Amino acid sequence: MLNQSQANDPLADDVQGGLKERTHLIQIYTDDPEEAPRLISETHPNGIPLMVIIKNQPCCCYCKVNIPNGVYTMETSCGVNQGIMDPGYRCCYMNYKMIKVMITKNTIRFKCPITNVPTKDNVRVAIDVGINFHIGRSVETEEEDIKKFVYNFGPNRLEELLQEECEEGIRDFLKQIKIKSVRDIKTELTSALMQELLGKFSPYGVVIEQVNIMNVIIPRDLRTCLTDTTNYDVFLQKQVKAQENKMLVINNNENKQVLKLKRDNMQILFKLQHDLDVEEINCQQTEIESETEQIIKQTKALQ
Repeated sequence: MLNQSQANDPLADDVQGGLKERTHLIQIYTDDPEEAPRLISETHPNGIPLMVIIKNQPCCCYCKVNIPNGVYTMETSCGVNQGIMDPGYRCCYMNYKMIKVMITKNTIRFKCPITNVPTKDNVRVAIDVGINFHIGRSVETEEEDIKKFVYNFGPNRLEELLQEECEEGIRDFLKQIKIKSVRDIKTELTSALMQELLGKFSPYGVVIEQVNIMNVIIPRDLRTCLTDTTNYDVFLQKQVKAQENKMLVINNNENKQVLKLKRDNMQILFKLQHDLDVEEINCQQTEIESETEQIIKQTKALQ
């Protein structure tokens, strides 16, 4: 059941479900580089971590440090970017070198709810969008991709841009679609949005893997009206089918009666024909007998 606040919201509906909460992309901090993969994989109440910033590094050197797998590790030397470090063990890692940041290689699921989207006939709907992406296009370009991502985006900026681009793309697309068709164009919408996001984010090392339209929520009153209309259409179709079935039954019964009448008439006709044939035979027999008797009488008279 809807509470008081939901009752005043035209999009709140138990039948259609609600919108997912927007995903927040965050960065986290640690003193130990080896802890980065574990920290990234953990659930965080504030959002999904994309990168780990290493703080409080030793003033002289690391006696030993293990660069973990599963993350891109950016290294600087005297403040100058040195590219991506290979995973593995390092001994006496000097302080003029720094492990700047570690970025996840995992695929990130970004949930992006969009509300008050007008259709062609000016009906406001809400769209639940899900985007799967990862950082780094390929092994050959990963160093450039990570550098562009860190210095141009970062988690917060990427979150803002994904939200803005999704909202703009969906609003532009739905301006051309009427409300009656809005749930039938999910494939076209996801394809168009996918191509648009790929073109805008790939140059910065963010690879969009998949775009999903998880839910389309229309106003509750309109949904009820459309449901009633659909139910009435189904009722009419059932009535038409029932009427057609009755007509078929009537036609079949009439055809049966006509066939029975034809069969009975044929039987009567055959019987009449048989009786006629019998009468003809009897008539011929009588005629022959009469002629024979006359011949016999004539023969006797001549004797």
